[in-house]
Amino acid sequence: MRLDRDGPTLDLEIEIFAQLQQAEIVRLRFTHVEKLEIGGFNQQNGLFDLLPEPDADGPLQVTLQSGYGLGGSFRCSGVTQLM
Repeated sequence: MRLDRDGPTLDLEIEIFAQLQQAEIVRLRFTHVEKLEIGGFNQQNGLFDLLPEPDADGPLQVTLQSGYGLGGSFRCSGVTQLM
């Protein structure tokens, strides 16, 4: 996880195991992040799910469902996959 407050942008690097024969790393950038609430950051941060949902007034509401460690939520204007 990397937060750039000047953007504000939030980059997440996620290693996906579920329903794959081999783990895959995905890098996501969330733009114009606001109302960021995170907690439980630890040495190992396993997410159960990442849920982006359109909010009533346009932005995405993103929920990081904690499996172990990191969890939280935020709003953003968009998300792109980084290479």
